[in-house]
Amino acid sequence: MTRDSAVHRYGKLSITLHWLMLALFVGVYGCIEIKGLLPRGHALRGLFLGLHGVFGLSIFALVWVRLFGRLTPRPPITPTPPTWQTGVSHLMHWRCTG
Repeated sequence: MTRDSAVHRYGKLSITLHWLMLALFVGVYGCIEIKGLLPRGHALRGLFLGLHGVFGLSIFALVWVRLFGRLTPRPPITPTPPTWQTGVSHLMHWRCTG
């Protein structure tokens, strides 16, 4: 497939990064929740806090990889969403960046 040809689905790297980041987000959330359930001074509190930090830094690094990946062609959304959904999505993107 050449760079100019139509893209019909996301690449394996994009799909893998998507699911890996989901797992990391679940891990970040889970670690901080479990840490909060443990009593102060418990030996595992430090472990969960450390894992929370490692997972968070991993997410930070993977965000940059995904942003770089956005430079490559993406498949079109099929079927095309209704006009109102497209308008709302553009409004939300503008609101988040504006």
